Amino acid sequence: MVKFSVIVPMYNVEKYIGECIESVLSQSLSDYELILIDDDSEDKTLEIARTYERDQRVKIITQTKRSGVSETRNIGLKYVSGEYVVFLDGDDYLDCHHLENINEAVNLYKSDICIANAVIFARELSCDRFEFFPYGDRINYGSREDVLRLFFNRKFTIPGSVCLSTYNIEFLRKNNIYFNKFICAEDFDFLMSAVVECNSIKIVNGGTYYYRQNNPNACTALYDKEKVLSCLYVYQKWFDYFSVKGTDSYIKDELGRQFAENFCRVQNLPESDKLEVIEYIKRCEYIYKKVFFSTYSYYVFFKFPFRHALYSVRRTMTILVKAVIGDKNYSKIKMWIKG
Repeated sequence: MVKFSVIVPMYNVEKYIGECIESVLSQSLSDYELILIDDDSEDKTLEIARTYERDQRVKIITQTKRSGVSETRNIGLKYVSGEYVVFLDGDDYLDCHHLENINEAVNLYKSDICIANAVIFARELSCDRFEFFPYGDRINYGSREDVLRLFFNRKFTIPGSVCLSTYNIEFLRKNNIYFNKFICAEDFDFLMSAVVECNSIKIVNGGTYYYRQNNPNACTALYDKEKVLSCLYVYQKWFDYFSVKGTDSYIKDELGRQFAENFCRVQNLPESDKLEVIEYIKRCEYIYKKVFFSTYSYYVFFKFPFRHALYSVRRTMTILVKAVIGDKNYSKIKMWIKG
C-alpha cells in the first residue's frame, strides 16, 4: 500500500494539465499514486495525460459520457489504494514539498483530516498567499467541537475546496462519505460531511497548494441559475442539520451568511431565471429571518467596498421583500408610498 493517492478529475484543462501532473511527479516524497480521471474532455487533455502513462505511479481512467466533478471524484475513490487521499484539480498544482509536509503531519498526529493552506492566483506571474488558518502548525484540534468552532469562527475563512484537505481513506469509507451530485458547492458539502464525523483535524501552515482562479471552465467561473440553486440547497441542508443538532448559534449564523452571499447572486441572473430562485428562497424564510440583519451587517461592510454598500442593500432588500409578499403586493405598497 502506498501512503497517498492523488485524485485528479480532468475536463478541458489542456492548458494546465501538464503543469498539474508534473507538480505531482516531482514531489520530494515518492510514496504515492496518481489517479487521473478524464470526464470526457473535448480538447487534448486526455492526449496530454497519456504521455505520462509510462510512469508506473500514474493510472488513467476514462469516461465516455460526462458526469461532472462529483461523480468523477467518486470514481477515483473506488480505485484508491493509498492510506490517505489527496484531491487536486486539473487546473491547479502542488509545491514539490506538499506531500512531504502532509506526511509529517499525519505521521505525528494520526488525524482523520489534514488541511494545508493555499496560494491563490489569477495570473501566471501573480500569486497572492492566502492562509485560511494562520499559525496552523501550532494547532491540532482533537475534538469534534473544537473542529466546528474552528470552521465557523469569523476570524478565519471556511476552506470550501476539498483540495486543501487530505483524508484518511478508512475514515471516509467507514463513514460512507462520498460526493453528492451537486452542480456547485459539492466541495463544501463533502467537507462538512467529513468534519461532523471526524475525531481530529490538523492544520499545516504554509501555502503548498496553488489554487487557480482564472480558469473559464471552472464551476466557480460563472454562476447561473442551477449553480445558485445548488449553493442555496447545500447551505440550507447544513443549516437544517445543525438546527436539529441544537448546535451553538454562531454556526447557524455563519451558514446563514453563506446562504445570503449566494442569495445575492440572484441579482445577476436573467429575469426569467430569478423567479425560480425566489420561489426557492421563499421556502427558506426561516433562515433569512433568523440571520438576515447580522448577515448583512457583516456581508456589506466586509465583503463590499463602501461605495457599493447602499446599492447592494437596496437591490437585495427589494428581492427579499418581493419573495416574502409577492410582486403584486410589493407594487401596491410602492404605489401607496409614492402616494
